[in-house]
Amino acid sequence: MKKLSLAELRGSFLIERGGMSRYAAGERSHPEGRHVHAGHEAFLILQGAGVIEVDGMATPIEAG
Repeated sequence: MKKLSLAELRGSFLIERGGMSRYAAGERSHPEGRHVHAGHEAFLILQGAGVIEVDGMATPIEAG
């Protein structure tokens, strides 16, 4: 996982789709378990904080 600013993302890869989701404290985005993509996936944290798991490693994330 690599943390980038919006300016650093410009031109890095094509954004094909988008959406916005809200999760309550303790809720998982994919409760069924592992979630895999062949390409890149980007997250923009607008508010709050949480934990993202990449390749089995949990990493704290927060807005800003």
